[in-house]
Amino acid sequence: DVDAFLAMDVLAEATRLERAGRSIVHMEVGQPGAPAPSAVLAAARAALDGPLGYTEALGRSALRGRIARHYREAYGVEVAPDNVVVTTGSSAGFVLAFLAGFDAGARIALPSPGYPAYHNILRALGLVLLAPLVYPPYSEVAEGRAQVSVLDVGQGLSVLVQTREHALLYDAGPRQGDFDTGERVVFPSLRSLGVKRLDILLLSHADNDHSGGAQAIRRLLPVARTVSGEPQRHATDLNAKPCENGAEWRWNGVRFSLWQWQTARESNQTSCVLLVEANGERVLLTGDIDQAAEQALLLSGQDVKAQWLLLPHHGSLSSSSEPFLRAVEPSAALISRSLHNAFGHPHPTVTARLEASAIDVYDTALHGAIRIDLGDFSVAEIQRAERRFWREK
Repeated sequence: DVDAFLAMDVLAEATRLERAGRSIVHMEVGQPGAPAPSAVLAAARAALDGPLGYTEALGRSALRGRIARHYREAYGVEVAPDNVVVTTGSSAGFVLAFLAGFDAGARIALPSPGYPAYHNILRALGLVLLAPLVYPPYSEVAEGRAQVSVLDVGQGLSVLVQTREHALLYDAGPRQGDFDTGERVVFPSLRSLGVKRLDILLLSHADNDHSGGAQAIRRLLPVARTVSGEPQRHATDLNAKPCENGAEWRWNGVRFSLWQWQTARESNQTSCVLLVEANGERVLLTGDIDQAAEQALLLSGQDVKAQWLLLPHHGSLSSSSEPFLRAVEPSAALISRSLHNAFGHPHPTVTARLEASAIDVYDTALHGAIRIDLGDFSVAEIQRAERRFWREK
């Protein structure tokens, strides 16, 4: 009873939108695990022989020119428009076929996340993969500084903290059905940011939107230690250790400290809170703590003042109380969520509190990934505002 999804129909719609003035940057159609129905194959053949010829599938010249210009302006990489190929869900065989037009050592760009087989083929042929369109090229972190990256994982959370020699991942994003953001978003982002291993995988608590991608990260990347606010709720192969309330350590002159409400009564309240300080500048990562946990944190005597505050529970009305915001006194708030989430995050009351206190807002649903050079007291860098399907769901 469900109409077949035709890639050629999608391409036709993209062409229509482009002619109407919309920007079509990238479109990736999932590859089904079963053969296409005969009706779909017949429709595709008809489309190929009709007004939408096969050469259209290689990308309209204006679109290819814009992609080439983006690489030149954003990354300083010259890519000839004729070498930009836009496809509608290619097989590895097609990748091999169009690569016949390139020489060994040529620079090829593929979307990331993407099919690992494509990347493996390119490497096997001696071709150079351009950095994925997630962040600018990785730059080394200075001593006494930290680079904090709020990754764009949709309705979930994943934050990477890097010092000169160490890396900590705070939460690993959600897993929804077959789409694992740990594998498809977080891991490629870590690699593009130069992370080869994690010293700590810190899971605030065990809810799926925070820990769903954890097993993929453990499988794909060496992880020295896993810590969680709810270690008992994770799969045993994660070998998660409990959050140590009051634990503190230094990496390359950057201070890290943990807090957890010891009498928490439910999952969100158990969130392991992380404070990172570099050269006097601070970021407070709060997981999903609610107003009761916020009050407990304030009563603990911890110094919670921070220039950057990750809004608890994605900006839910249950969190970000006025006393908590006054105590932290942030210059900017960070929100990790999807654009059309079913929970109404962030709640209008919370955004009104932020506006009334003149707190700047950085929102992954609007800005994509967010990067802070902690210790430089500078503004955050935001990812280019591209549409990502996981950001909107």
